[in-house]
Amino acid sequence: MNEQESLRREVEAIQTAMRARRLGSMKWLAAGFLFAAVILYGIAQYLLPNHPGWAYVSAFAEAAMIGAIADWFAVVALFRHPLGLPIWHTAIIPNSKQEIAANIGSFITTHFVTADGIVQRVKDTDPAGKLSGWLLQPDSSARLGKVLAEAAAMVVGALDDEGMRGFVRDSIKNRLQHIDVAGMAGDVLNAMVEEKRHQHLLDTMLQAMSEKLEDPANHDKLLALINEVLDLDSVKILGIQVGGTMRNLAARGVGRMVSSLQAKSAEVQADPQHPWRAQFDHYVGDFILHLKADAAWRSKIDHAKLSVLSDPQLNRYLKQLWDEAKAKMLDDMLRQDSAAAGYLGDMALSLGRKLAADATLQAWMNEKILTNIPPLVEKYRDKVGAFITHEIDKWSKEEMTGRIELAIGPDLQFIRINGTLVGGLVGLLIYSLTHLLRS
Repeated sequence: MNEQESLRREVEAIQTAMRARRLGSMKWLAAGFLFAAVILYGIAQYLLPNHPGWAYVSAFAEAAMIGAIADWFAVVALFRHPLGLPIWHTAIIPNSKQEIAANIGSFITTHFVTADGIVQRVKDTDPAGKLSGWLLQPDSSARLGKVLAEAAAMVVGALDDEGMRGFVRDSIKNRLQHIDVAGMAGDVLNAMVEEKRHQHLLDTMLQAMSEKLEDPANHDKLLALINEVLDLDSVKILGIQVGGTMRNLAARGVGRMVSSLQAKSAEVQADPQHPWRAQFDHYVGDFILHLKADAAWRSKIDHAKLSVLSDPQLNRYLKQLWDEAKAKMLDDMLRQDSAAAGYLGDMALSLGRKLAADATLQAWMNEKILTNIPPLVEKYRDKVGAFITHEIDKWSKEEMTGRIELAIGPDLQFIRINGTLVGGLVGLLIYSLTHLLRS
């Protein structure tokens, strides 16, 4: 239970106690009028022999007692059986609980949950204007952004992790499966060729090759590769092992080859019109043509793509993306300086400014709100009534009786008081007229 709910219940308990005290006080007051009438009647009867005027007092008090008791019976009969006696048509409220619940729900939906009434009330409040004014208040948009970020964090935290892992993995794989890798690569290369950027790529490759060849360690690697491929150690001439000689020759050849490659690389980079560049254009153009039009190439590329997508390691990585994304989102949204909250707050502030400055937008928003109210009212009117009826019907007879008595009981005690006074006056009037007519 949150702090606001706890405070609400404490206030409700205090209000209930105050109503109970007021009801008790009013009951005692109404009973006091009855007791006063009883005492007055006794005094009048005692003093009647001394003076005939006491007969009028006695008539008043007698009728007052009758009125007080009759109205006490009527008020009590609403809530319970008077004196515990199961008299017919008493305890009206507890015995009619279901009918009362249905009638209250029907009354509220018929007279209060109406499209015209709600539309007019909303129209008078100018929701768009109120919204823009609130968003422009200091800290309002920031607080709204914070609330929205916290709500988003709750939603993200409540999501099923295993289901989301599979969803992210399958979504990415489905998107990748429908990508035309060959066609996309062809389009990218074609765009590069149109802007001559593929020549820059050639220069970059040649420069990188030259830099790698500058490192003596790479010479040794190249020599080792040649030795492995040609198996120089096992070379024999006329039955004589000449592996060492062949390795020495290969080492010299590697040195010359490296120098030749570096020189040729520098030559191509220095000459924009070098023949190798034209040859490179031809190779790239042919490659693009194969990517776009060669069915065999496209089939091999698609097969390779599907092979990659079915790789278990890739699938594990794709599933882990959700955990990483979730951790980052929650870490940000729950921080005091949350970037998501700041972004949402900025959006809210921007909306407030735009609304405040654009009367047409305000009118449009108000119109949309008002236009959508009637169908919502018609859709949920019966549900509102059913909800009210259901909530009241959940109360026990005693609970319902107690709540209604606390709400209207104090005012009903005035019926008893008025019954005492009015009854006494009517009794006095009847006695006086009777005495007048007899005399």
